[in-house]
Amino acid sequence: MEKKTFKIELADGTQLENVTINGNCYIFRGSIGDEVLSDDNLTDVTIGDEKHTNMLCTNKWTEGDDTWFILRDKTQQELDRMALEAKVDFLMAMQGVE
Repeated sequence: MEKKTFKIELADGTQLENVTINGNCYIFRGSIGDEVLSDDNLTDVTIGDEKHTNMLCTNKWTEGDDTWFILRDKTQQELDRMALEAKVDFLMAMQGVE
């Protein structure tokens, strides 16, 4: 039985080709640097023909020549917290607090 493969495109245009899936784990043949799956690069993600925004890489590891990783959409609570932290950072910057 042939495994289904996906193309994953990240916010910076990086394309991971021929990614397979095992449960909730994506498997890429090769190495993936931490910066590739950074929060900034997971703001806009296309997996196959599904578009996602604000994803999170919850785990990444290597097994042999393969990189295994888990992606999930951020929860509404996580998005709300990010918005609140951004507002606090802005207010602190306006007050000159570091």
